Amino acid sequence: MSNKINQIALILIIFLNTGLLYSQSIKIHGQVLNTKNRPLPYVNVYLLNTTDGAMTNEKGKFSFVARSKRNIILIASMIGYEKYKKRIKLLNQEKVVNIQIFLKQKAVELPGAVVMGSSFSSEKGKGIVISAMDVLTTPGGAADIFQSLKTMPGLTQVSESAELYVRGGDPSETVTLINQAAVYHPYTYESAYGGLFSNINTGAVKSIYFSSGGFSVKYGNALSGVLDIETKNEPIINNY
Repeated sequence: MSNKINQIALILIIFLNTGLLYSQSIKIHGQVLNTKNRPLPYVNVYLLNTTDGAMTNEKGKFSFVARSKRNIILIASMIGYEKYKKRIKLLNQEKVVNIQIFLKQKAVELPGAVVMGSSFSSEKGKGIVISAMDVLTTPGGAADIFQSLKTMPGLTQVSESAELYVRGGDPSETVTLINQAAVYHPYTYESAYGGLFSNINTGAVKSIYFSSGGFSVKYGNALSGVLDIETKNEPIINNY
């Protein structure tokens, strides 16, 4: 008999606690608009430091149920708009809160872009400036300076050699400079067609200037083109 009484008492306690929990819940609903009174969809609306919240629909409306507290802080956030934050003080026995939220638009700050300048100035004339990474990533260039340049406009593919034929001119008409010093045969792996690759280490190159016309008179007797290479200024490592 006593066991049945205990079971009935336990059931009553559970029902009472459940009813108490439901009586402590509060419904929060409303609408989110911009400063032009237009509804904002997909806005996150929630209570601070809780998991209670909802997202606005296409009409900017939201609705969710939360546990009742004396003071709650309502948050509304969306990318491109200033965050809305408001403390709401609930009255006794208040079960429904209807609120209208206005969000102000703000500019989205993007990370700054870093522009790397070339060591070549405009006094060299018209041309292109490429880096060692450009050489390494040029399709069909075999990570070689001359083979990569042969894919550029203005150069003619005559043979498999690395020699540069600019607009049909002879390779000897293209001046090659390394750190302002003239190099007359910068090729290696000789074949019947000439050197197949450059004898310049691509990893040691800082920047490359190439022009197939309109270059400065400072290059003297250049007739077809100019290839001006600058290497990295790295310290010499002594091996002991």
